[in-house]
Amino acid sequence: MTLSTGEVVYIRPQPRPGEKHERYNWDAPILVSPHRATTIYHGSYRLWKSENRGDSWQVLSGALTRDEERITLPIMGRQQRWDNAWDFYAMRTYNTITSISESPVKEGLLYVGTDDGLLQISGNGGESWREIPVEKLPGAPERAYVNDIKADRFDANTVYVALDAHKQGDFRPLLYRSRNRGKSWENIGTELPEKHLVWRIVQDPQRAEMLYLGTEFGVFFSPNGGENWIKLKGGMPTIAVRDLAIQERDDDLVAATFGRGFYLFDDLKALRAIDQETLKAEAALLPLRDAWWYIPRPDLSFGPGKGSQGEAHFIAPNPPYGAQFRYHLLRGFASAEAKRKKREKSLESKGEDSPFAGWDALADEMQDPGAKLWLEVRNSKGKVLRRIKAPTQAGFHEVVWDMRSTSAGPIDSKQENISEGSYLVAPGLYSAQLMREENGAVRPFGQSPGLPIKALAGRKFDQSSGRPKADLLGRCGPIGSSIPLAEESVGRNKQTTQKPLFGLSAMKPAKRQPPERTGSLTCGTENCPAEMGGQPRQEYHRRKKRSEPRRSPQYPAHDEPPKHLWAQCQRPTSSRRFAPGSHGHGGPAQGMEQPPGKALPGPARGRCA
Repeated sequence: MTLSTGEVVYIRPQPRPGEKHERYNWDAPILVSPHRATTIYHGSYRLWKSENRGDSWQVLSGALTRDEERITLPIMGRQQRWDNAWDFYAMRTYNTITSISESPVKEGLLYVGTDDGLLQISGNGGESWREIPVEKLPGAPERAYVNDIKADRFDANTVYVALDAHKQGDFRPLLYRSRNRGKSWENIGTELPEKHLVWRIVQDPQRAEMLYLGTEFGVFFSPNGGENWIKLKGGMPTIAVRDLAIQERDDDLVAATFGRGFYLFDDLKALRAIDQETLKAEAALLPLRDAWWYIPRPDLSFGPGKGSQGEAHFIAPNPPYGAQFRYHLLRGFASAEAKRKKREKSLESKGEDSPFAGWDALADEMQDPGAKLWLEVRNSKGKVLRRIKAPTQAGFHEVVWDMRSTSAGPIDSKQENISEGSYLVAPGLYSAQLMREENGAVRPFGQSPGLPIKALAGRKFDQSSGRPKADLLGRCGPIGSSIPLAEESVGRNKQTTQKPLFGLSAMKPAKRQPPERTGSLTCGTENCPAEMGGQPRQEYHRRKKRSEPRRSPQYPAHDEPPKHLWAQCQRPTSSRRFAPGSHGHGGPAQGMEQPPGKALPGPARGRCA
């Protein structure tokens, strides 16, 4: 399909006159060459190649399968009659190609796997082939289905194969590697759990020894080339993962499941950093990806989710907004009560008594809050911007910082993760550190290598002042010139008085002063007349029985704004109804609807029409 035009072209290769019909697997493989995006391969019972995205095809081989007459094969120990309940279509097509791979290192080095237990290798672009029956691999059953075959990304001589014999009652994970183009093989799936048959294998694009597996019961990864396998959980259900792919631009792992949709593991950078030293450390912060600085746009409501659309409107959750911190704890932190309950549970499982430690021990236990773990975020000057409470269980964890500083409003001792009402930090370089709090003492763990926060639009910001640099102010024009005025107003409103409140300081804002209005804030273009400079805000309200402007000594009454203001700075002319109780920034009062094609009276705000 051509996405720009919507044109759909049927490109499936067809047999030439006089050739027998093509047999295709239910999941017939198609491969885009890693050397040219216009070259694709497709498998039936033979291998096809197109150098123009399917406009024309050439055959690279004869039959790469056993090419048998299927109804002559024994079923249930004997040959069945020809008019039995055969399924010659759909999933039961036999003697077909199931997997294709081309070496990213050496062009023309091709690997093919079939559903009847054959591996085929060609080192010359398909001119000749070498056949390897799967039973020659150590411990592999005869005629095992080739679920996947992958050429190594870094070594032209290395290839990986995943076999499947569950139709023969063998549910073992059959995963093999050859370092000499199939001349010898080693089993690298011995450390996988039993009955976890392997569907797909993917190699990391940056670390040769990092492997990922899609199995019948989830996703596994190995940081050491298959010597050890670790299951990736993170809330993913126990489900068959039939396909895996790495989105290399964003460095995400994408898993396609059998019946439960797609799952994404964000940012493989953290997994790549895992080694024996990291796993043995008391606590370790893993490398971070860049955090993007923007304002999230709602979908159908201004809260999470999809409003009132129900299941007729499908959406999937995005990654959490903010900077993602991942860390590993060797041992968890537990309070005295949690430790006691763990001991008692172990004794009860053995049928033994649970001893009573005494009232003094219980009193001490009640006074022990247990250790806490905090993630402390700092700017480039070392100033602490935020402390976020973090999980304390052993293992891998993720904490998300919403890129806001601690709120300047009043707090009490029961509040912890405070960000409501605080400000977004400016783009720049930040860092984080894990802090353990226990018995009133705080000690640090390892520090992160640094967290870059980048503006999504690529703007440059001055972190020291928190405002856009001069080049951005110049492009913004009058709107940009209003930023210093807004900052000055905020600075005046920061004057506070302090009173003691339970050992804390209650912050009471001083009386707010209205900021001085300027022409740049009133209109925002050079065409606005000079009469608007310093002009007080005009507010019009609709009274219950008659429409007339509210008269006040402070705001002189006008039957309508000056004519020259309408000509250059009128409000948009589309019909709009404001929510009850809202005046819409100088717009009509409650329930008032603007007639189509007529601008409402009131001050010009934002850009001129």
